[in-house]
Amino acid sequence: MKRLSSKSLIDIAFYAIFIIAILVAPRFLEEFGLNRLAKFLVYGILGIAVALSWGYAGILNLGQGLFFGLGAYMIAMSLKLSSATSLQQGSDKPVPDFMLWNAEPGSKTDLCCLNAGSFLWIPFQHQWFGILMGIVLPTLIALVVGLVIFRKKIAGVFISVITLSLVLLVRLLIIDAQPITNGWNGLTDLGHWPSVPWFSIHSALRPTIWSASRSRSY
Repeated sequence: MKRLSSKSLIDIAFYAIFIIAILVAPRFLEEFGLNRLAKFLVYGILGIAVALSWGYAGILNLGQGLFFGLGAYMIAMSLKLSSATSLQQGSDKPVPDFMLWNAEPGSKTDLCCLNAGSFLWIPFQHQWFGILMGIVLPTLIALVVGLVIFRKKIAGVFISVITLSLVLLVRLLIIDAQPITNGWNGLTDLGHWPSVPWFSIHSALRPTIWSASRSRSY
């Protein structure tokens, strides 16, 4: 068996210490510090994606915010429906408060028919669906964009232009769909995942998910 070099051992030790530090951090950090750490880690993932795409593959992808923001938004939709405000709108099932603010007078307080696109929120009443879509939707969009770009042999600055254009396009669509997405304001007052007993979102991390869900506008 080939022995690991000293550099490899140092790298492994560094990663082990890093992972252990993250796992024990909630026991020692207060809410503010935990929120800061969560933001650093979340945006660090985004930075790694850029490094892999541009640094290693030589492809300047300016659309990372699209995939990153959509994933966060899917999860935030489930968290929004599990919040206290969504459960206090006079309906048997949760309804986002901002939808009522933008609804026409006399509209039925139900996701099925509150507005033209409110039915899209219905599956997100199940928290597992939000987690699943947070992974599947960005992956599918990235797959389609990648297939088109590579099959057409698009390269260089044109990839940057296409990916940046997609970000701006989705940004406009989400902002214009104010009654469905809450537009520029993003999703606020997020709840938790009560149906997953072995996993929960600490209250200090909810602002991080909210800020990430708003990143789809930048």
